Order: sequence, then C-alpha cells, then structure tokens
Amino acid sequence: MKRVLFYCLSLFLNYCYSQCNSYSGCNPNTGLYSNNDPENIDYDNIITAFHTSVIKDAFNNYKIWGAYANANGVDPVLFPQYINATNYPGLTGDVMKVALGSSGAPQLIVLTSDGLFVSGYPGMVIPISIKSTNNFEKISVNGKSNGLPTGVMPADVKMMFATASSLTITTCSGIVYVLSELPLARGNGQTGNDREWATVMENPTTPLSGIIVARGQKNMGFALKKDGTLWTWGENVFSGKSTDGRNEIYDFATKMILPSTIHGIKMIQVAAQGNSNYHTYYLLDTNNTLYCLGYNTNGAFGFRTYPIVKTWTPSQYPDGKITDDIKWITSNEHDNFFTNLGIINKNGTVYTAGDNSGGMIGHDNSGINYFKIPNGISSNDVITSLEVGGHCTAAIKKGTSRYGYVGHRIQGSMGDGVPDIDSIGIYEDTFDFVTTPIINVCGVSCTEPIIENNSPLCFNDNANFTIRSTPNDKITYSLNNDAEQTVTIDNTGIYTINIPKADKKQTLKIIKFSNAVCDQNVSIISEDQIINNSNIRIEETGKNSINIIVVGGTPKYEYQLLDEDGNITFPWQTSSSFYNLSTHFYQIQVRTENTDCISNYDFIFLDLPNVITPNGDGKNDVLDLSFLKKAANSTLEIFDRYGRKVLSLNNNSSHQDYKNFFTGTYWYIFTNEIGAKKSGWIVVKNR
Repeated sequence: MKRVLFYCLSLFLNYCYSQCNSYSGCNPNTGLYSNNDPENIDYDNIITAFHTSVIKDAFNNYKIWGAYANANGVDPVLFPQYINATNYPGLTGDVMKVALGSSGAPQLIVLTSDGLFVSGYPGMVIPISIKSTNNFEKISVNGKSNGLPTGVMPADVKMMFATASSLTITTCSGIVYVLSELPLARGNGQTGNDREWATVMENPTTPLSGIIVARGQKNMGFALKKDGTLWTWGENVFSGKSTDGRNEIYDFATKMILPSTIHGIKMIQVAAQGNSNYHTYYLLDTNNTLYCLGYNTNGAFGFRTYPIVKTWTPSQYPDGKITDDIKWITSNEHDNFFTNLGIINKNGTVYTAGDNSGGMIGHDNSGINYFKIPNGISSNDVITSLEVGGHCTAAIKKGTSRYGYVGHRIQGSMGDGVPDIDSIGIYEDTFDFVTTPIINVCGVSCTEPIIENNSPLCFNDNANFTIRSTPNDKITYSLNNDAEQTVTIDNTGIYTINIPKADKKQTLKIIKFSNAVCDQNVSIISEDQIINNSNIRIEETGKNSINIIVVGGTPKYEYQLLDEDGNITFPWQTSSSFYNLSTHFYQIQVRTENTDCISNYDFIFLDLPNVITPNGDGKNDVLDLSFLKKAANSTLEIFDRYGRKVLSLNNNSSHQDYKNFFTGTYWYIFTNEIGAKKSGWIVVKNR
C-alpha cells in the first residue's frame, strides 16, 4: 500500500539549511541564555530598524511589522505577518535569513534558497543603482541572478547584516563581502562601484579571512575573527591605539588593539551619531565585562566619562561598579541615527543608555542618558532578550507572552494593529507589555512544541510523529497512553518517533516541556489516523449489477474493478455501484479520496447461462468457468434433479467434466472464499 503524506511544509523546509553553524533551525544561543561561543551566537532573532521590526520564531519562521513592510514596499504592516509567498507574492525558495537596515526609513532584505529579495524605501541599504523601486522583488547583482557575490551560494551565508547604505555578508569560509554605495564601507581600498559586491581586504592583495561575525555602521565595518582579533575599516573609526578616530580613515580592514585585560570576545556592536558618522564601539568579554571605545554620544557608554574614549574602557553602572555581569548587549546598529545601548545582566535586569529620541530607550530625558532601568520594567523583571534599534526598543520578558515596546509608535511600529491617528504618532517612553501583540522569539520565549504527523496513513504502513521544539528543550510525552518518556531536543529542533506497521490509530501526547525560559505542563495531542477499508462486502443489486459496501472504513471512497490479469475493467469512480458485469473474476479496489491507500477484495461475479448444448456445433457448447482458476478457496457444486452431487469443481479442476452429463435439469451451488453461497439451475441438452 502507498500513502499520501501531509506535512506542514512551510515549517519543515526552513530546517533544511544550517548555514555552517551548529543549529539547523532555531538557534537558542541568544539573549539572556547566550553562551560564550561567539561563532554560534545569533544576533538577529529580533531586528529593529526605523519603525520596523522582524522576529524569528522557534520554528525558524520570520515575521515582520511596521513602516514600509507591505509587499508594495510603501504601506505599513500593522500586525506581525509571516514573510512568505502569500504575503510577499514575488518570493520564491525557502527563507533562510532576513535583514533590516535604515536611515530614517527601512529597507527589508530576505535571503532564500533562490537568492536575495528586497523591498522598502529605495537606497536605505541596497544602492539605488541596483534597486530603485519599493516593491518586493528579487535582485541580481553584477549579472548574478541570485544577487550574491561570485562563487557564493545561499547556503554559504553564515551572517547577513544590514545598516544604513550597506549590506554585509559573512560566509561560512570566513570571507566578508559588502554591497554599498559608499566606497569606504567596502574595506577594499575604495575600489569597485555600487553595482557589485566588494571583498573586504586587509591590504590590496590579501582578503580579510577567518571572520565569524561582521557588523558595522554607515560607511564603516567591524569584524571579529575566529582567532579572537578585532578588525575595523571605513570613516571615523577607532582602533584602540590612543588616537582620535573622528578623523581616522582606514581604506582596508585594520587590526585593532584589544583591552589589556581581555579574556575573550563574546559579542561586538557599533553605533553611529547621525550624519557626523562618529562611531561608538562595544565589546562584550567572555568574563561578562562590557568595554567601550570611541565617541560617547549622549552617554551611550552608560556612564560619565570623556566624550572621546581612545582606548577600550570598561563601562560602569550608575553606582560606579564595573559592568562585569553582562550577558547580552545591543546597540542601534541597523540605523545610523541615535547612538544608544541596551544591556541584560546575569539576573535578567535591563539597563539602557544614550539618545532617548522619541522615548526609544524608555528614559524621561531626550538628551544625555546614562544607564538606568527603563520605564515600565522593574528590577524584579527577567528580560530574556533586548533589541535597541531605529526609533524604538523591543524586549521579551519572562512570563509574558506579549513583547515589550518603547519608542515612537507610528506606521505599525508597535505591531498592535492600530492605524495612525495622525502623521506624528505617539512617543511611548514607558515599556508597554499590554497592547503589543503576542510573539514567540527563538530561544527567549516560552514556545510550546508542535507535533506533525503523516496522517492519514494506510493500514500497516509506518506511522511517524515529528516533535518540533526549541533546541535543548526537555519534552515529556506518552505514546498511546503508555509509560511517559522524556527526551532532550537536539540542535536540529526535531525529535522523531516511528511506529512500524501501524494497524490502529496512534496517539502522541506531550505532557510537559521545560527549558531555560519556562517549565510547563501541557496537553498537546496528535493522532495518526489509519485508513483501513479492508472490511468490504458485496451485494448483488440486480441482474449483472453489484453494490460495494465498506464497513468501518474512512470515507469518502472511490472504487475500481480489475480483471484476473490486473487489467482495469472499470476505472476509478465515486459511485459504489457497477453494472453490466459478466461472469468473471474481479479484483475490487477501494481507496479513500485523495490518498493512495488501496484495499483489495477478490470477487467472482457468477451469471451462468441457463441452457447449454455440448453437442459440438459451436453454439452454447461450454460453460466459461475460467474464473475458478483464480478462486483458490471457492467451489462450484452441481446436483442432479434428485439432489445427488454429480460434480464438484475448484481451481484445480478441468472445468469441462459436465460435457458427459445426460440431458436434464441440474442445480448448482457456488461457494466463494468467505463462504457466501449463490445457487441457480442449468438445462443440459446433450443430443
């Protein structure tokens, strides 16, 4: 038997591409629960640019809301929607990575297995020479149809980062490419043009290599090598060499001086101050210490210090204590306005600092702001993820299904589904966890597992259940009410249960799941329905006609008749009745609509003539009893007028023994393989 499989393909396909890290789906190495492996940290489970946000959920699906987020690249999206072919009709392939960048207006970049797609305000990230329209569509770059650098395929992309006027790609092999209208942002000696990808170089002949993280800002880049060294290039950049980077220009990637007390580098970030392009660097040590370098715009280092910091300096809390308990850092890296910073410490406590334009970091003042817990969040709240960007900040709070939003509420930027009342919008300086939508973010939200199955399946086929959940989740389940079992979800985010030759309905129930975010009792049930149409009954409804009855099967049914050699005599039909049958062996086939689950039933339709004349004249000389050859357990018994059995035929008989019968009337009883009987009479005229 064959079966038709029904899978949630929109979820499944997103797990097919690992992009050279340990996780083929959701990467939980993020936010409060991130570890010290810089190569596998996911910076981009939440992205905020100017009035627009994107999140990645536990099942590796992306959602977007806010300004210019519609497929036409002009209208806002007021409530989170999936980035898929339904909402973005031009999209093809499986979504692998998403980036947002802005400079007062956002542009969306989507990488799929087919290549790069772009929509939103032209010129904010992708040069206008490549994409001059707003609408969502695929781009080609320098004649390459997938939009990627020469020799790079979608699965080769480890990280894709967007900021004002630049898109940066880091490959699995550690090479960095930049697509930008700004020559200094390319890091290749200001060569090339804005219609082609530039390879970031250490010098005119040596590509920058071994990179595991590459971020940046307008007209500059900042990268971390696997060997723990830092590199920067572009305009107004700092190297940690005690020089004032406001006037420094590096045409090529330049190795930076690290803090003398550094243990290892976990994360990097960089922000900028508007059109001045003064840059602020951040480095998170693996011992949880935050270091700052560059321009301390509006207190964006988090503490009172000189406006210019020329060497890496530890940040401080308001009480003067060194920030040496930090788990996560986030700066306004996707937009070149409003230098600010957010941090999460080991306890899940959040502090923000810097420019509070539009209330975007939850402070009371719009000028200089040093570290403080933002409005609307208490010191007892556990914040699992934070993203500062554009003109807002997004937060995920443990125990709350709705995300937190602070900043400029306009053009759907909060995702609450409410249209603007005017062209100015509302400035929210207090985090709102009430009117915002419910979202699930990979690794930092309490996301319930889901179960997929291959129901319906055919009788005696293998049943399959697939549990999809965040990697490292502990799942307790019961199969068919048997003993509970607990498993840990691996880095694929998938756990599969197989039941061979299932002959009855299979039921899987998840009873509990737990992870760093939550520990919950649940009742998530999935049933694998078995199609078993084998209980078939035949009724003869009239001369030369039958009706097929299926008992206890799975309607709606389709029916087909084959002959003894397997040839189709009556093709598939929805009616259970067949007409104009002749004496024949038939194989009756029944299937449930839209499946290939076929049940077979062997049936002999008997319609013997009432008169035979075996006299050799070629007319009515013989009975066609060839059907008995296929009827291993059937018999045809013939009786004379006195009730004496004169002949018994089966599949081994010659079938012509009746030729020597005397003239007279005979009766027969046909018994089929299940014991059903049919009787009739025959007149033999043998002279």
